[in-house]
Amino acid sequence: MRVIGLAAAVAISLSACGGGTSSIAAPSPSAPAPLPEVSSTPIEQEAVSPPAAPVVIPPPVPAPSAPSTAPVTTTPPSVAPAPLAGRVVVIDPGHDGGNAAHARDIATQVDIGTGTKECDTVGAQTADGYPEHALNFDVAQRLRDRLTSAGVRVALTHTDDTGWGPCITRRAAIGNEAHAAAAISVHADGGPSNGRGFHVILPAPVAGLN
Repeated sequence: MRVIGLAAAVAISLSACGGGTSSIAAPSPSAPAPLPEVSSTPIEQEAVSPPAAPVVIPPPVPAPSAPSTAPVTTTPPSVAPAPLAGRVVVIDPGHDGGNAAHARDIATQVDIGTGTKECDTVGAQTADGYPEHALNFDVAQRLRDRLTSAGVRVALTHTDDTGWGPCITRRAAIGNEAHAAAAISVHADGGPSNGRGFHVILPAPVAGLN
């Protein structure tokens, strides 16, 4: 709030009434001797100074602070992970290293509940010849080690990458027989040379089989 001081200036001027010289008439014979003349002189009055206006001192204005350059960190709410110890997970490394040598065997049609399909296939490979089955088996082993370190009981549908099969129906049966909490099938499907990323396929329940 801005305060404005107000001051009233008062000028006072005083003078004697009827300035100048005043004559007094001579007395009558019976009157006493006349008084001497009295000169009327104005009385000088000392000038009165007006009161000084109040001085208002505004409060100090704080200097603007520089913006903080320190990074702002936030702590996400703590979420307790679901317990994994003791659970059973089946990992299925897609295809197998010996499938190419057993083309007739893996071409056998098997019943998948909603129709028939080949027992297995050879799988894809990169442009320079790196086979999908090798990548699948490598990823499956890495995943097995991570889960085992968390206390998970892990089973693989095949423990090496040199045989053929098993058929896709047998792979599913391994998961059911183990009463697995989850079954993960690892694949590396073919795609364009500029393709990146991954995708997850979650099978829908099949009436009478799930």
